[in-house]
Amino acid sequence: MCVPSSKSVACSTEEALKWDKEFENMIDPSGRSIKKVHKDSY
Repeated sequence: MCVPSSKSVACSTEEALKWDKEFENMIDPSGRSIKKVHKDSY
């Protein structure tokens, strides 16, 4: 069984790439959070 993948930013969908042009340069299909998203670390 395979998990389908597509271009995304963090754990969002391809639709999120349309929100901001900068997102197109941050594609990370692994689902990790992108830098500068959280103010505090876990």
